[in-house]
Amino acid sequence: MKEFLDSVDKFSPAVKLILMIPFLDVFWWIYRIIYSLESKNGVALILSVVLVIVGIPFWWIIDIIYFLMKGKVFVFEDFISLEN
Repeated sequence: MKEFLDSVDKFSPAVKLILMIPFLDVFWWIYRIIYSLESKNGVALILSVVLVIVGIPFWWIIDIIYFLMKGKVFVFEDFISLEN
């Protein structure tokens, strides 16, 4: 799984943005789940799975805005830390 994350992180910004458009954004849902598994963050994993189940229709807009502002893909670990 680490290899998948590393290879995705090497995608060009244009490819990442293309994968954020509706219907292709499922790719990032899977990415978030794998990222949460790798980071061993249970809360982020639950949120990632809930996002897939609920399938919030506007989440692709959040992904694009976050990517344009931060230069990286949104993951819940950015906001949920296991450290105090």
